[in-house]
Amino acid sequence: KALASPLGMAGDSLLWGAARPLAALAAVAAALMGAHWAPIVLLGVYNVPHLVLRTRGVWAGGERGPSGAGGLLGQRFRVLVSSMRALMCFAAGFVFALAIGSEGRLSAPSLVVAGSFFVLTLVALRVRVPITAIGLAGLAGGVAIVLSRI
Repeated sequence: KALASPLGMAGDSLLWGAARPLAALAAVAAALMGAHWAPIVLLGVYNVPHLVLRTRGVWAGGERGPSGAGGLLGQRFRVLVSSMRALMCFAAGFVFALAIGSEGRLSAPSLVVAGSFFVLTLVALRVRVPITAIGLAGLAGGVAIVLSRI
C-alpha cells in the first residue's frame, strides 16, 4: 500500500504525460499523411509502453516485493520519461509541419516551423514550463498560421 502512490505517480508521468500525447500526435501525423491505419498507430504507441510497464511492475513486485520499485523508478525511468517527452515535442513539430504543408507533403517553410517548434519546446521543458502551457502555445501558433492562410 505504501508504494501505490509513488508507483502510480511515476506511471502517470510516463503514460499520461508522455506516451498518450505522443501516441495521439503519431496517429494525427499518420492521418494527415493519408494513412487509414492511424487508429492502430494510436493504440500501438500507447499500449506498448503501458503493457511493458505493467508487466515489469508485476514481475518486479513478485520477485523482490516492495524493494522492486527502486529498480523500476531509477535513473533509467527518468531518462525514459524525458526521452518520450522529447519525442512528443518532435512529433508535435512534425504534425505542425504537416498541418501547414500542402496536402500532407512537407515544404521548406513548414520544416522551419516544425524545427523551431521542436527547439522552443525543448527549451521550455528544460526551464520547466508546464506541458499544458507548451501545448496551448503550440495550439495558438497553429490557429494563427491557419487563420493567416485563409
